[in-house]
Amino acid sequence: MLYTVRIRQATWQDRDGIQPLRRLFRLGPDGGLYELLNWPGFHVNVAIHEGSVVGYAAATLLPGGLADGGGLVVAEGFRGKKIGAML
Repeated sequence: MLYTVRIRQATWQDRDGIQPLRRLFRLGPDGGLYELLNWPGFHVNVAIHEGSVVGYAAATLLPGGLADGGGLVVAEGFRGKKIGAML
């Protein structure tokens, strides 16, 4: 089956779509999501399919052009479709 997925930078409005995916990491109700979505130095991309978040990737942007991964999750039904690579 062919999926149309759009990748974009996350906003605070994506919180409710991202949080179920973060539970796979056993993070609490917020687990630092507020900081990821609002503080400078953090960057989050989401994969959107038909208006729903089906994946996300987070990174901390460090001085000197470096970044530290903060998690990558793709919903089970969307795995193996290169969405993680796009994020």
